[in-house]
Amino acid sequence: MELFTAPWWSALLAIILIDLVLAGDNAIVIALAARNLPPHLQKKPLPGARWAPLWFALP
Repeated sequence: MELFTAPWWSALLAIILIDLVLAGDNAIVIALAARNLPPHLQKKPLPGARWAPLWFALP
């Protein structure tokens, strides 16, 4: 597949959309798990949840 052609852009957009959907799914699962924590601990998982996908996406 050649770069910067219509199929290339279409494939890139599909990958980005799938990534966003899966990231949203992870956020929902983390929120559901955090709701059972005591109130003072409920906000602690959020920074890890934000940065973990970036950490694992880096080569």
